[in-house]
Amino acid sequence: MDKGAPANKLILEAAYTTLSYSLADPKQFGRSAPFTKKGKYNGFITHLQLCNLIKKWRYFFDPEQKVSYIHQRDQIIAYDNVRSIKVKAQYVQDTHLVGAMVFEIGNDDFSGDCG
Repeated sequence: MDKGAPANKLILEAAYTTLSYSLADPKQFGRSAPFTKKGKYNGFITHLQLCNLIKKWRYFFDPEQKVSYIHQRDQIIAYDNVRSIKVKAQYVQDTHLVGAMVFEIGNDDFSGDCG
């Protein structure tokens, strides 16, 4: 929109996939932390796989990028959750975007195992 794209022609995407990384230094994590490769989960895992890790790993929320992530040892995983989806939905309303979508709903916790 800063470059002139009309808000009424834009759709915001929320991904129901996660991004996992192996950190170069396990003690340095969060924004701009150097990483060496895709995480041990090969870069992507579903929310269903993620829900078991959330219970065991340390949770963080990046206030600038409005995204959740978890960290354990040399692994970090970023993902959308209720908190980040609410922020994105409010952004869609505030900026009058045409709407929002998720990709891909099949990666959600469709069985309700996570609660």
